[in-house]
Amino acid sequence: MRFEMIELINKRPYYVCTKAMVYTCLLPKKNCPMSIFYLYSTVYRLILTIPYALIILNTFLKIKNYQKATGVNFSEELAMCCSYGGMYLTIIIFQVKHKDWLRFIDKVVDHSEFGIPPTFDEAQRNSNIVTAMMFLYAAIGVTFYALVPLFGIEECRRMNQEKHLKESCSGLPVWLPFETTNNKQLFILTFYELASSMSICVPASSVAFMAYNSSKILISKIDQFKALLLEALKEKDGRVLRDKLRYCVKYHNHILSLGDELKRLVRVTVGSYGIMAALSIGGIGNQIIQEQSARSIVHFFGFAVAAFTICHAGQIIATESVSIKEVIYATDWYLCDAKTMKDIRFMLARSQIPITLEMLPLGWLNYEFFTMIMKTSYSYITLLSKAT
Repeated sequence: MRFEMIELINKRPYYVCTKAMVYTCLLPKKNCPMSIFYLYSTVYRLILTIPYALIILNTFLKIKNYQKATGVNFSEELAMCCSYGGMYLTIIIFQVKHKDWLRFIDKVVDHSEFGIPPTFDEAQRNSNIVTAMMFLYAAIGVTFYALVPLFGIEECRRMNQEKHLKESCSGLPVWLPFETTNNKQLFILTFYELASSMSICVPASSVAFMAYNSSKILISKIDQFKALLLEALKEKDGRVLRDKLRYCVKYHNHILSLGDELKRLVRVTVGSYGIMAALSIGGIGNQIIQEQSARSIVHFFGFAVAAFTICHAGQIIATESVSIKEVIYATDWYLCDAKTMKDIRFMLARSQIPITLEMLPLGWLNYEFFTMIMKTSYSYITLLSKAT
């Protein structure tokens, strides 16, 4: 089975993630030539990236005029620049590395040699459900964020006149070379911004949950390996024990190889997301303090949950991978013959080193890392609240 071209099959691993990626031009459809895919994906990204470029421009103009204009608040612009910047960089890197991800998926769902883990179906089903719930939150949240400002159009225009600003009064804080005095133009602009936000938030979330899905599937393989190892170490026949143990060693090396490959992919593709996470959450938190709006709270929880999901994925796979030694300790492995004990010692030594997910260049993804992100975010909130 090859994943170079995605074929959407329901109830399969990564189904929700890959479906979202195909629909947002992050992965090619089945039988789509790569040259055509790169062409329409590039055009799609360029067209829907214009609002983000206008947000950056608006941020620079507001910072430049900050001392001149009384009451200018650019907290929303800072939050959008940080969060969208991290997500967009993640999308670009994944686009470059997508073939490596697809080759990894091909390996991790290949059960021809070691069989299907008993908990595999439950793991992939739960992963798809959690991913679908996050996408539903993202879709509702982005729509809510974009449409709420339409109810305050008149107030926004009044503020523009009083403070001599050029706010668009649409869903996102973009700079426009013209005034949107026509409500029809404003509605069209808002829905264009909504499509742009969807094209960034959904695929970036897909990359984060790709790592989560991979961790859950690897854990199902670790559970299967522990059951096989326990069965092997209870074997009384020395010859059968060695054969089963040799099979377990081979399976263990296979799992470790998949873990190393997943670590490399996460480090490269999700690294930019982590670098911007603290600054993004801090910027959004400052927006909550400055605006006290419900839509900024929705934005905050969406980004924070995505960051927590990545850290949670790294924590659970590290915890499960080092639990292998507990299975060995629960048996009478020290009564085996010298050759078998030597193999078990090597397995024990390797199980002391956890399978980890890393975020370049900050370190391991785990609960401590998420705590560090939130602490750093609080520092940024304190700094930005004084500056804005």
